[in-house]
Amino acid sequence: MKRSFIVNLITFARVPLIFAWLGFAVAQEYLGGWPLAVTACAMMLLSGLTDLWDGMLARKWNCVSTLGKMADPLMDKVFYIVAFPALTWQVLH
Repeated sequence: MKRSFIVNLITFARVPLIFAWLGFAVAQEYLGGWPLAVTACAMMLLSGLTDLWDGMLARKWNCVSTLGKMADPLMDKVFYIVAFPALTWQVLH
């Protein structure tokens, strides 16, 4: 498997992980229970770590791509657009 594919896969994994976090966080708000809270935290952590890992691997493997240069900031924006309003809602709820 090409290294650039792996790096881009990590980049694009951020979006499903942040939406998984959102689902578990909302479910935890309404259903309660620590397993949902722990799972939500794990999804948020993994989603955040993908931002670190994709850049680190791209530089280490010297496989910076045009797609990666465009996709990484876009995935960051999706992350922030989902996370900040949801976190604000949780704090105010």
